[in-house]
Amino acid sequence: MKLLEQITGNRFTDDATEMFKYFISWYIKRVQVLECQLPNQSNITDYSLVYTWANSLLQDYNINNSAEAEYLAKIINSRQFSVVNWDNPLIKSLKPVTEKNDSAF
Repeated sequence: MKLLEQITGNRFTDDATEMFKYFISWYIKRVQVLECQLPNQSNITDYSLVYTWANSLLQDYNINNSAEAEYLAKIINSRQFSVVNWDNPLIKSLKPVTEKNDSAF
């Protein structure tokens, strides 16, 4: 998780970090069972840093499944951050949307 924080410039809250310790341990054990894996897809278009990290982590455990990497990246991106890297392309794309929504209220 520390490597992911360094790569993205984001920092997870203490609660999110603690949750990830248990979740990733369970998750790796689950996806090591081939029958438990999501169907592998070759049409994944997520090239975010989090997806790249998730894919690399899974490959460290001999799991080559882009759908699982995408799933893990989505889980990670849904957690709380204590610091957000405002230069992140995802954040840059979301900021105009949230500003537009703020002006609607």
